[in-house]
Amino acid sequence: MDLLAGDHLDGLRVVHHRPAHGFEYETVEKALWPIEPDAADEDVPRVPVHSSEDQEAFVRHLVTERFLVDLYDAVLHSSASEQLARICTMRLAVDNVQDREGDLRQELQRTRRHAETQALLQVISGFEAREESSDG
Repeated sequence: MDLLAGDHLDGLRVVHHRPAHGFEYETVEKALWPIEPDAADEDVPRVPVHSSEDQEAFVRHLVTERFLVDLYDAVLHSSASEQLARICTMRLAVDNVQDREGDLRQELQRTRRHAETQALLQVISGFEAREESSDG
């Protein structure tokens, strides 16, 4: 936090993915430093804090906690988006396997019918050849 308090950085932003609706996610950019109040924070009533002897340490602690919470939030959303992407990939893989299985079943049935037809034609032609030889 000392690095942020000095003149070394003008700001610090984190870019991450966050789950959206369905199996989609969106890219989010959030300022970690300087701390920007959330839109939801605007409706929260403000209460004045009475100063204590160690007010600077208290404010430093609050800023550090807010920074870490925002960073943790970004990591959690990014992790959830990664898991969502894995689920989508697996769902597509399962769908592809099921489609391929259906195609292979149809091909097997065609091959089986063709083999049965060939066997039946051999039996019939053998029977006809036998009848012709016995007639002659």
